[in-house]
Amino acid sequence: KNIPLFEKNINLILKKLNMEDAIFAVNLTKMENVHEKGYDFCEFYIRTNKGSKIKPLIKIASGGEISRIMLAIKILMQNKRSKETLVFDEIDLGISGKAAENLGNNLLKLSSDTQVICISHLPQVASKGNNHYKVFKKTNKNLTFSNIVRLNSDSRINEIAQMLSGKEITDNSIKQAKYLLDL
Repeated sequence: KNIPLFEKNINLILKKLNMEDAIFAVNLTKMENVHEKGYDFCEFYIRTNKGSKIKPLIKIASGGEISRIMLAIKILMQNKRSKETLVFDEIDLGISGKAAENLGNNLLKLSSDTQVICISHLPQVASKGNNHYKVFKKTNKNLTFSNIVRLNSDSRINEIAQMLSGKEITDNSIKQAKYLLDL
């Protein structure tokens, strides 16, 4: 009986995550016989684009769409679960601009109540965090190592600037990085 409210709220959150044309739905079917997961079979359906049909999420949603749907569910369930750490690995896949800004703001809102760790390549998302770590790989002889370094204020500005402009950091990218960081 809570499915219509759940669907309505997820659809509202998806619109805020720049999935304006998405329609999310839950299909709950009572099975004839009990199986290892009970009597119910639950499947999420989605339409991501106007004019397309609603289909099982697992068959049509991209990685970025699945990540945003997961974020929408986490936002909706925020007060209904125990406090935990949420890890999002490249949740910003396939988005940019306004959608990235909205995603960053929603992650920031979620982090007010829960620890959020987010791997991102987008400056609009990375600039929202309270702490910023750079994850990178280094090769030494025939081995590759993953490294992580906490960035201080200056190195964070440079990292955001590099995310904006690529290899060459410019005065404009530094200025834009400071703007994104509210400095």
